[in-house]
Amino acid sequence: MISSLAKRGRQRAGEARIDAVSIWQEVLAHFEQFEKHLLDEIFVFANLIQIPAVILTGGVAWLVCRPIRHWVTGWVERVPEHHHLDWIVYHRSWVTDRLTPLITPAAWAVGLWIAVAVAERAGWPHAVTQTAVSLLLAWLVIRLAAALVPYAALARLIAVLAWLVAALSIVHLLGPTLDLLDSVAIVVGGLRVSILTVVKGVLSLAMLLWAATVASNLFERRITRVSEIPPARGCCSAS
Repeated sequence: MISSLAKRGRQRAGEARIDAVSIWQEVLAHFEQFEKHLLDEIFVFANLIQIPAVILTGGVAWLVCRPIRHWVTGWVERVPEHHHLDWIVYHRSWVTDRLTPLITPAAWAVGLWIAVAVAERAGWPHAVTQTAVSLLLAWLVIRLAAALVPYAALARLIAVLAWLVAALSIVHLLGPTLDLLDSVAIVVGGLRVSILTVVKGVLSLAMLLWAATVASNLFERRITRVSEIPPARGCCSAS
């Protein structure tokens, strides 16, 4: 019996080594495909010469929009309470903290869009510039949507994760990245658990916790408001 147990143990150890080798081979294969994609489609001369122009456009947008951001922030803080734009008065911190920082990337996107239009007319390569415009537009939309989340830390996390997914999709690397995360897996009790499964589980749990927190806060506010309402007095007195 002891020999049979030892044999089973050696067999399981051998299977574990085989699984580790196969996982490593799959990871190397995905990395080779990723490297080939980078060298053949991304790191080419026509794309590399566009990177300085994209960076220069961003620097110009930052220099131009810096005084504009300060002026907008000061104007928002000086808006009187009975102004016709009363929603700014009620959300001063939200406008200055969430919306004002988006002025620079918006101007950067406009500048790159003009550069793409000029490059198309002149017949110049503009793939990197077009990708940068798509990334900036995705970032702006995601930040605007995340700005509606009341918690700043959670809003940043949602914005970063959503932008990473959008960026990988724009550069056509979302599929290979998901395949790579799914290829690194272990089998526990007949259940295959990969990095992709763990990431999905963590994100789902975070969203459920956030939804539960929001619902709890809403119920708490409603109960607080109801408890603060004075009891109604009888409209008719006994004769």
